[in-house]
Amino acid sequence: MILEPYVIPPLTWYIKGIQVGNFKVGNSVNKESLKKTKGYAINAPNKSQILQFPTFEYNQEINDLTINYSVKWISEHKNALQAAYGNSPFFEFYNYKIYTHFDNKYNTMSELRFHLLTQLHKILNLEKFELKFINEVSEEQTSDFTLKIPEYPQVFEDKFGFRPEVSILDLIFNLGPMSKDYLFKFSSI
Repeated sequence: MILEPYVIPPLTWYIKGIQVGNFKVGNSVNKESLKKTKGYAINAPNKSQILQFPTFEYNQEINDLTINYSVKWISEHKNALQAAYGNSPFFEFYNYKIYTHFDNKYNTMSELRFHLLTQLHKILNLEKFELKFINEVSEEQTSDFTLKIPEYPQVFEDKFGFRPEVSILDLIFNLGPMSKDYLFKFSSI
C-alpha cells in the first residue's frame, strides 16, 4: 500500500503504516487531495483547525510545489500550536523538534515533507519501519482510509469530547513517549 504524501499526517496514516509494516509514501496526488495533504488538523481551543502550508501552485505535483514564505505561515503555525497544545503534557518536549523544520525554510514541499516525516518517525521511535518515498505513483495506488480511533487524553476534551480527526502531533503532544505504545496497541483495528 502506498500512503498519501502528507507533510504532517493524520493519526490514521501511522496506524495504517504500522499495519502494513512500512511507510511507502507516494509523491503525487490528485487536485482534490492536494489541499488535504498540504494541511494538518489540530485540536484548537474552540474547534478543530486545519493549518495549511502555502505554496506557489504551478502544477499539481506536490514535489514540485515551492513553499510561499511571503505568507507569514511559520508564526501562524507556531502560535496556533501553542494555543492548542501549550497546556498538553509533552508540548515543551517536542515542539522545538517540529519548529526547527518550519524555521529551516526548505524550498519545496517535498523537502519539508521528507524532513518532517523523518523527524516524526524518530519521535515515534519507528525507525524499524522503512520510510520510503515512491516516485511515479498512480492515483489508484495511493490509499486513503478511515479508521475508528480509540480515545486517548486530549487537551480540551472536557469541553468538546474526544476529537479523532487530528494530526499525529496531537498524539505526540498529549502522550509523548507513550505514543508508540498507543499506535502499536491500536494498529490491529
